[in-house]
Amino acid sequence: MIRPAKQEDLRRIIEMCERFYPFTTYNLKSKIPFDVDATALLASTMIDSHVVLVAEIDEKVVGVIGIILMPFIFNPERIHAGEIIWWVEPEHIGEGVGRQLLRAADQACKEKNATHIQMIDIECSPVRAETLYRSEGYELTERSFTKVI
Repeated sequence: MIRPAKQEDLRRIIEMCERFYPFTTYNLKSKIPFDVDATALLASTMIDSHVVLVAEIDEKVVGVIGIILMPFIFNPERIHAGEIIWWVEPEHIGEGVGRQLLRAADQACKEKNATHIQMIDIECSPVRAETLYRSEGYELTERSFTKVI
């Protein structure tokens, strides 16, 4: 079951963020340590004002997707939706949980008047993530490069 996250889910969301973070460029290349308090503040704010959905199986949260909403940089009359986190616990990958979260996030962003969603395909994302994006109507629009300074 996919549902909007609640403040009561915060501890579990932070746990999943901690599992996700080691795979990010910020950890792998920049060596920026994970900050639990900053993550809790961000997640709490996003639950109240943006799009955060969780996936439950047998009453246990096993996945999360977090999308931040903001005015589009080149036209503030449009709402940009940008992925912050999308995580499914490894033991539930391949069960359709990720697709369900993505579809529900698409709908939730539409309901909040977003005009587009930008999802991230990090360097170590499984190949199936790109396949999933494409099968759900996403197109490759840009790539980014990071340099530690």
